Amino acid sequence: MAGSIGGIACSWVKGIAPAQKMRLDIWQVPGISGYGAQQLGGGDSGCGFRCIQVAASAVLDAWEASIEALQGAIVNVVNDRGKTYTGFLVSKVGIPQRVPAYPDGEKSTVMVQGVIC
Repeated sequence: MAGSIGGIACSWVKGIAPAQKMRLDIWQVPGISGYGAQQLGGGDSGCGFRCIQVAASAVLDAWEASIEALQGAIVNVVNDRGKTYTGFLVSKVGIPQRVPAYPDGEKSTVMVQGVIC
């Protein structure tokens, strides 16, 4: 099943994003027994998706440029299992990796990292 990231169609989008977990700040105060804690809200949801496209070389050039332009954007992701993640902040787009893919041309893989907002 195909997927997409930021509205850009992909042959496959591999990966899942964890749900946000409660973040805590724990501290000690000198001279006082015990610990203090403060809830900071949901977070800790960093993840990555591997975006894969199989196409002719010229098509992959445009596809890779579109994926690279997502860095810094908040996008929706649909993985190849049909699961949708909304509010994915793209913090880093990896270097595209290409290999031959007979008979369809080439296969390009780009790793996209970020957090669920």
